[in-house]
Amino acid sequence: MLNLNQQPLVVRPELLNLEGRWVVRVDRGNGKVQEYRCASEEQARQLVAVLAPPN
Repeated sequence: MLNLNQQPLVVRPELLNLEGRWVVRVDRGNGKVQEYRCASEEQARQLVAVLAPPN
């Protein structure tokens, strides 16, 4: 996704435990939020690592 200066928006995924369900939430920067529901904490942490922007 690009902002007005044509630079990619850096979006950091958020790891949540909602009532025993692991959720990875990503704010796309355009007002939209995408959620991924995971079967385990390990799976959710791996997804966060994949979705996180490079340092």
